[in-house]
Amino acid sequence: MPRPQEAEAELLGPSAESKQLLGWTLGLFALTFGGLFFVASYIMPEVEPGFPATEKVEVLPDGSFQITIGVRDRDNWVGLDMGAGTVVTDVQPADLRFRRYVIRAPAGAAALGDVPFDFEELPEDVKWEFDANVDGGLQNPAVARWYEYGLQSHLLTTKGETYLVQRSTGKGKAAFKIVSYYCEPEGSGCLTIRYRFLQ
Repeated sequence: MPRPQEAEAELLGPSAESKQLLGWTLGLFALTFGGLFFVASYIMPEVEPGFPATEKVEVLPDGSFQITIGVRDRDNWVGLDMGAGTVVTDVQPADLRFRRYVIRAPAGAAALGDVPFDFEELPEDVKWEFDANVDGGLQNPAVARWYEYGLQSHLLTTKGETYLVQRSTGKGKAAFKIVSYYCEPEGSGCLTIRYRFLQ
């Protein structure tokens, strides 16, 4: 049997101390949640700018070309004819071919690394690589690691490196960079390529 004082306390509800403790707990929870939200806004990775997919290149002020190719199809390759500046089908000649984030270069490609895109002289020790089976699929080893993959964010971030490709028509070479893998207004699977022809 509870004592008369205890029975009276139960009827009156929580004590002032209990209410104060509950208030402190809720306040601490709100402060912690707000702090986590604030910190997350700084540590959450930003998606690279996206571009709307196009069928033809845009000429940039410096004379280079840029095109955004829709590469969401998991089964079919999409080609780029750099000379014509257009997207081509799987059966038409292409300098580069894309499927999702995978890149092929039928006539060969080379990785130059972190060099200025407007370099003047082609390095003498260029190592040309040709399409091969990499990680269980056909792609060009020189361009296979053009991105950094975020394990937590699952985002692809371009390394900003410069690559070379030998034109499939045999008409010279071109330097190119991957600008973004993201679409406008949102989503992934829009590969933006910037390129220029070499003398």
